[in-house]
Amino acid sequence: MESVLSSAIQHTQEAEISYCKYLSPNDTKSTKAHQSGYLIGKSAWQMFLDKEPRRGENIKVDIIIRWQDDFETTSVFTYYGSAKDEFRITAFGRKFPFREEDNVGDLFVLCKTGKNYYNAYILSRDEDIEGFFESVNISTTDTNKIIRKDFNLSVDDLIMQCFLKYLKSLNVL
Repeated sequence: MESVLSSAIQHTQEAEISYCKYLSPNDTKSTKAHQSGYLIGKSAWQMFLDKEPRRGENIKVDIIIRWQDDFETTSVFTYYGSAKDEFRITAFGRKFPFREEDNVGDLFVLCKTGKNYYNAYILSRDEDIEGFFESVNISTTDTNKIIRKDFNLSVDDLIMQCFLKYLKSLNVL
């Protein structure tokens, strides 16, 4: 799991814009509610849209999300403005592994890396969540919103970034 944490930190530090939140029972299938997908805080609209949406309109944006540096989903960011005034990411696919009851309380990290392209991470272990918060200089009260870019990298983080960049540059058969 250390590599997932390192990747989450690196992508957050390098991304245009990033967001994180704890997964709620409604985000997973544990409440048996009819909602699908992950509820996204209203402050994160600029991750997906060029202008803030107005109440009364529904907007859908097709996005690609690379999860845990392992697999991709073609998902949908939706603003439900005519009925609910909320944002959701949906369409993860039937065998999506991070909408289970065990995922309640996990930290969801979303990093915009290109137009309609994102990297996402689910951090489950308390040590990983604390390490993530420490590395990007936020606390538990800074979740469900955009991650500020005013954090300073520690020497260890800079070394890890260089090391990961080097590893990615290697051509291994």
